[in-house]
Amino acid sequence: MKFPVLLRLAIVLMASFSSIVIASGSVILNSSNASGDKTLHLMGSLESIESIAVVSRVDGVVERYAHEVGEQTQGSQPLVHLNQEDYLLALDRTRASLAQANADLSVKKIRFERYQKLAAQNNLSREQLDGAKADFLMSKADVRLKEIDVDEAELALLRTRIKGDSGLWVSERLVNKGDWVQSGQKLYQLEQIEKLKAVVYITEDHVGRLLPGQQVELVAEAIPGHYFSGRVRSIGIKPDAKRNSYPIDIIVDNPGRVLRPGFTVDAELTLAAPGVTAHNVQAAVGESQQ
Repeated sequence: MKFPVLLRLAIVLMASFSSIVIASGSVILNSSNASGDKTLHLMGSLESIESIAVVSRVDGVVERYAHEVGEQTQGSQPLVHLNQEDYLLALDRTRASLAQANADLSVKKIRFERYQKLAAQNNLSREQLDGAKADFLMSKADVRLKEIDVDEAELALLRTRIKGDSGLWVSERLVNKGDWVQSGQKLYQLEQIEKLKAVVYITEDHVGRLLPGQQVELVAEAIPGHYFSGRVRSIGIKPDAKRNSYPIDIIVDNPGRVLRPGFTVDAELTLAAPGVTAHNVQAAVGESQQ
């Protein structure tokens, strides 16, 4: 691996009081203090905690879109407007069909009620009454089906205004004005960057000396001289197959939203002294609470 001159010089200087491990494409600098605690510097990259794909749920032609890459979504403003002409016609058609079904139901209901009175006076056969009842019930069911058609048409019309969660950031825009889009097609990719996730990897010798919730200090190569705070969210229970080391997820605060997914970071983690494992720490905490 080739390193910049300053980094190589720093490695040489630190070698007198620390050990250097090069594994899986990362440089890990180890140093220890008098109490036996060890500090690791682990290189990793930032990822979004939440990444959302915005997809269309209906077919249609794009009339306009609201945001470019790098912009933040606002309130209830739709991200994409699809042409509504066909959906408005479909809604009018289903409403007219429902009105027709309701009219037919009224006729069948009046006839059934009249037949019930005639049957009560023994002026109508049972077969005629049963036929009138069946017609009424079938007409009633038809009205319900037409009501469902109207609901579906209204929902389809509503879906021509495609929305996303507010306060997220656009990382991809995959649609242009005039495009024909299909149901299920991805139109935008949105990211939550108020907090990010740094993923670093640690060897089996050290994995037992970390705890979820442990504080971490990070530096981003793209923003030298600035320090960011984080905490260990999770520790992998099995090693990554390609790296042969354990993944550590670190939640990183992002004040001012200056960090971006993909940034390379140096995470400084302090390990407990040898023999003081995460299990020991948890047991001690449990005893102190009893």
